[in-house]
Amino acid sequence: MAKSGLSGNITQRAGTTITAMTQRKRTALIVANNREEAQLLVGAFTKAGHNGILHALADTTEAKRYLRGEGPFADRTKYPFPSLVILDDANGWGLMEWMRKEPDFMTVHAMILSRLRDLPNETRARELGAAFESHPQSAAEYAALAARIAEFWLLG
Repeated sequence: MAKSGLSGNITQRAGTTITAMTQRKRTALIVANNREEAQLLVGAFTKAGHNGILHALADTTEAKRYLRGEGPFADRTKYPFPSLVILDDANGWGLMEWMRKEPDFMTVHAMILSRLRDLPNETRARELGAAFESHPQSAAEYAALAARIAEFWLLG
């Protein structure tokens, strides 16, 4: 049986590849250690009409392997290089810092979802070249966030 590409506590549903019959498919890589939050975000992207591929991973080690195209992620047909990396603030800061030091990943679009909407976190995200959003608190907020992200980064 093939492994879904998920690690940690993200469920199978969160790791489901979502595709649409379009010529241009963009990929978002979601790195979130909370299963329910990842499921809400994946569902919200589906409702927002995301026309590409979503992959959700639970830890930064797997995310680094995905970005590098290592192991099971070497198949770039199944695991395309992401147009956007969405990180939660629980594990995202270290990965963001790593991405900005790696020449191949310095310019990858990224977004930090933070539980704390404060100036130091916003400033840190901007310094790392990432967008910054408050972490959604409800299904409606997830839907609104996914619609904004899809409109600006993922629909094409």
